Amino acid sequence: MKRGKILFVLILSCLLGLSVFGCTGARPQGWSGAVAYNDILYIGSMDGNIVAVNPSARSQGLSFPAEGEWACPVKFSGSRGQTACASAVAQGNIYGTPSVAEDFVYVGVCDSKTLEGKVFAINPSIRIRGIDFPVWTEGEWIYPPPQISGTGRTQFGAVVGTPVIAGDTVYVGTSEGKVYALDAEKGYCKWQFELEGKIWVSPAVKDDIVCIGNFDGELCALSTQDGHLLWKFEAPAAIASSPVICDDCVFFGSFDRCLYAIDVDSGEEKWKFQGGNWFWTCPLVDGDTVYASCLDHKVYAIEVKTGKELWQFDAGDPVVSAPVLVGDLLVVASQSGEVHVLKAGSGECERSMSLGIPVLAPIYAREGIVYAHAKDDSLYATRPQTGEIVWKFSLAKRGW
Repeated sequence: MKRGKILFVLILSCLLGLSVFGCTGARPQGWSGAVAYNDILYIGSMDGNIVAVNPSARSQGLSFPAEGEWACPVKFSGSRGQTACASAVAQGNIYGTPSVAEDFVYVGVCDSKTLEGKVFAINPSIRIRGIDFPVWTEGEWIYPPPQISGTGRTQFGAVVGTPVIAGDTVYVGTSEGKVYALDAEKGYCKWQFELEGKIWVSPAVKDDIVCIGNFDGELCALSTQDGHLLWKFEAPAAIASSPVICDDCVFFGSFDRCLYAIDVDSGEEKWKFQGGNWFWTCPLVDGDTVYASCLDHKVYAIEVKTGKELWQFDAGDPVVSAPVLVGDLLVVASQSGEVHVLKAGSGECERSMSLGIPVLAPIYAREGIVYAHAKDDSLYATRPQTGEIVWKFSLAKRGW
């Protein structure tokens, strides 16, 4: 079991680009997806910037930054936990997708050398003006705050998943196995809960329950009020798939090659579905169907109530990005950069298009356009109805 866990961590680290060996000389790359708010896309670049992208400006080919656009580097002070090659101020890595609420952008980051993590609350109205982050008087914050950093030991582990906002609280899991509830406005910690296994997934929140999984195969349900444990379900293998709560079920994939449906109130297993390899990504639930990508090259459509397979589609390559829906079309991006447009009801392939670049980040759909962050650190806007690549924008600073 111990050897299997070590192998899992090494494979997962390689796929994510997260350095676990300190100074390797090579900068790891994060795989952030995009999210939209007020007609602006927010995404983390591979060189450690949160970038605000205006789709209208990109479709016109305007110079960056155009209206509403900006870029903000996420940086770490080198005051603690440094390796021999660490600089005084290190650029952070962004592995998860940003979250947006109440006009603020929240992002979890990590220092790839020290494996220290932080959560940043960013005010877009200040970023447009190009003022150095953070401007505390304008609601921006960092957790842990500077005054409790620099103690010589890690206070907050690497953040690989996406911070999730529910009401006035930001929920986030960290690599040292802790779940934090942070005040969204002020950035202070309301409560924390410690698990034994590393957490590299995003939490799921519904009503008064927050669910999260870890490397030890534990799916835990915590109270949003004070963080106490409500129930725990133990899968036989690590969980690297972020859970989804829909109605009375929690859906998640495990590295035992199974997708699970767990009762959200009791933590009892309702059903599990066996795939041909690891279920890596967050499942997509729509109505009576759950769509799940698998490293066996397939996307499965599964009946929500019974776990019965409805159809499967072979993408010809591992699928490490969750599918998205555009109307009655299901869009799937494979690791090789092939984008397949399927009929959601049958799995029949309507068309395919190739980006020519591997896709490991989550794809994102908005107003009929699907956005893909590819390995060349470019954001691609595609129109699945026609198979057209509408525009491409380099997120790397040298490309602006």
